[in-house]
Amino acid sequence: MPLKILHTSDLHIGMTFRHYPDDLREMLMEARFSALERLVELGVDHQCHLLVIAGDLFEKQSVARKELQRVKHLLSRFSTGTVCILPGNHDYINDTTELWHTFCQDMPDHLLVLKVEKAVTLQEGDYTITVYPAPCHAKHSDTHNLGWLEDLAIMSENRGSRHFHIGIAHGALAGISPDLSGQYYTMFPETLQRLPQDLWLLGHTHLPYPPENHPRAPKIFNAGTPEPDGMDCRHDGSAWFIQLLENGSVDAEQLKTGTLRFLDVTETVENEESFHRLKEKYLKGTPQQSLSRTLLRLKLSGYLDEEATTLRQPFYREMEQTLAYFTVDDSDLRVRFSPERITEEFTEGSLPAVLLQELVASQDEDTAHLAYEIIREVKKHAD
Repeated sequence: MPLKILHTSDLHIGMTFRHYPDDLREMLMEARFSALERLVELGVDHQCHLLVIAGDLFEKQSVARKELQRVKHLLSRFSTGTVCILPGNHDYINDTTELWHTFCQDMPDHLLVLKVEKAVTLQEGDYTITVYPAPCHAKHSDTHNLGWLEDLAIMSENRGSRHFHIGIAHGALAGISPDLSGQYYTMFPETLQRLPQDLWLLGHTHLPYPPENHPRAPKIFNAGTPEPDGMDCRHDGSAWFIQLLENGSVDAEQLKTGTLRFLDVTETVENEESFHRLKEKYLKGTPQQSLSRTLLRLKLSGYLDEEATTLRQPFYREMEQTLAYFTVDDSDLRVRFSPERITEEFTEGSLPAVLLQELVASQDEDTAHLAYEIIREVKKHAD
């Protein structure tokens, strides 16, 4: 039987979602706990020897004691092995922080917080597992925390088909994570590949790595968040189920774990059919339970006939009533020019009227609207 690991990170329990309405905020905050509960259940269902949380279990240092107790209670249900928890850059650990001191009070034996840079050896069934943690000790750092491993030799007598060496770290993975300022413990894949550990389990970047249908690095995995947490989160939420085989090979499966959908999209509308198309795309064919957990930020652009503009508000109302959250920006949505509209606003045969009619006839609507705005501005100052 292989060594089995459920790898996750970045749950950010304690995130407040303050930019959303109060009732929705409660649902979004509760979703973080539900995600943790699902992860524990998945780990047990897959008979995992380890549940690894590679940083940012918590969103911040000031998490309420009752929330810490709830997290500890959920993790205590992992009954098939050891839970390894690494402090990340949001829930970092140092001499001045109280978060982990409070969390670790009355800690069950199978919950292990990896507070310091020190190899820890575990026995799970027939397997010996040595874990090499790289915890975060501050919110930002311009260097990774792997230095203590550079000169740490893994003695050949400690290697074997049933002794695995696993590194756990939190920080940006160069070439994968957006870290333009270099302030998030940036690690290079070449560094991790060079180190002698059998496997590296990372957190920080909210996208899983390697992505699906992508050639996988032999031993580097980034969990990504298990539950989407914002409009910039374009995936469904997942965790890695990893099996280490006695011959040293790695088998990994990406498990879908998220229930929320954050959609930040731009759509072009042209007529009544466009609104029907959008309803088909975002409302039809999706279970009601999923719609009630969908947050959509929609930006509309394009040109509509004047009659079709009346369809906007009924469409907006239906989206608001069906989805958990809906907001729309239609500032780039314009009324299409028609000869009748030009005649209503400008004297027939005048220069503005002739210019706009020619632009409309050429179907150059962008230029027509630009010309219209310039004419209106000139007319306003002239008056």
